[in-house]
Amino acid sequence: MTKPIILISKCIEFEKCRYNGDMVRSPIVEKLKEYCEFELVCPEMKIALKVPRHPIRLQKRSGRTELVQPASDIILTDKMKKFSEKFLSSLRGIDGAILKGRSPSCGIKDVKFYSEKNTELDRKHSGIFAETVIEKYQGYPVESEGRLLDGRIREHFLTKLFAFSSFRDIRNNMKISELIKYHESNKLLFMAYNQREMRIMGNMLGNQKKFIKEELFNAYFESMKRIMSKPITLGNNENALLHAFGYISKNMKKKETEFFMKTLYEYRSSIIPLDILMSLMKSYIARFEVCYLENQTYFNRHPVI
Repeated sequence: MTKPIILISKCIEFEKCRYNGDMVRSPIVEKLKEYCEFELVCPEMKIALKVPRHPIRLQKRSGRTELVQPASDIILTDKMKKFSEKFLSSLRGIDGAILKGRSPSCGIKDVKFYSEKNTELDRKHSGIFAETVIEKYQGYPVESEGRLLDGRIREHFLTKLFAFSSFRDIRNNMKISELIKYHESNKLLFMAYNQREMRIMGNMLGNQKKFIKEELFNAYFESMKRIMSKPITLGNNENALLHAFGYISKNMKKKETEFFMKTLYEYRSSIIPLDILMSLMKSYIARFEVCYLENQTYFNRHPVI
């Protein structure tokens, strides 16, 4: 697998640079270090705030959302926005981001927001730096370290991350043959996300002569972002697994088929997790040596994290 490049808040498992001098522990990020490269950033240090430092917050002032340090009454909004634009423009390609949750600079959508009288308001906000990341990298996997503890969110994030990483290499080479091979190996995965959009992507490749090469790669990537915009549903996973089972069912004994269908029903009923079905299917694929399924990323989306 190509090593994904992740933009990450430096305080998550890399450096003690939080406002209180602490570092955030994340077992997920610690495991990802073996498989990924990281672009580190602490936006608050980059705008000359020291460690430790007085806390900053998002506050409504004169009808605007401002980044404020209450202890000194300094407004840091413009400074943070200028840094964010400059820093992100200087980055080499990234495949996703993990940002510090609830941070006024890096929080994705869970940042506390205060009134002019310093009372907490009901609405939540995005941090100033995070807002720029989300705008610049629309459709990319961007998450906070806390949300990655949720298995479904983590699975979706990692699947997108490694899919985008592999595509980045192909996009850099700009070889149609590699793009077609990429699509073939991801067909079952894309089918699980959105069968209709998967067919649109296939039609692009079937009519490739209608595109300038760069336009084809760009259009394909935009479809990838659309198709992977939401996690795979339980029903779509079931359909993809049934489709894959069709390639091996002719070799199965009646009792084996019945066992598979019973296990699929238990997954559909949320009695067992997807991992059990995946392990069962992988054992069948290895047993019957079905080349098409062996090459499908659906069964090998990312390292076990």
